[in-house]
Amino acid sequence: GAVDFFIVALPAGLLNAAFGPPGVRTGATSVDLDPWTSVVGVMYFAWCERRWGATPGKRLLGLRVTSRDGVLTWSQALVRALLS
Repeated sequence: GAVDFFIVALPAGLLNAAFGPPGVRTGATSVDLDPWTSVVGVMYFAWCERRWGATPGKRLLGLRVTSRDGVLTWSQALVRALLS
């Protein structure tokens, strides 16, 4: 949702401005195509869902991510983040 988008967008945008592909840095292409949004997004979702079982946006909506055993492992959280 919007909360998670803004949490990911700020650091990804800063990393893009400094280290992103030239087209992204100059505004000649979409930010959706940059590698930093993917890296920051995967790290953010995997870390939050493993650590707390939810991102801040999910927590606001009362949602929680669990495995059948109750708690996500790091590998489950990473795979989930990569596939979403």
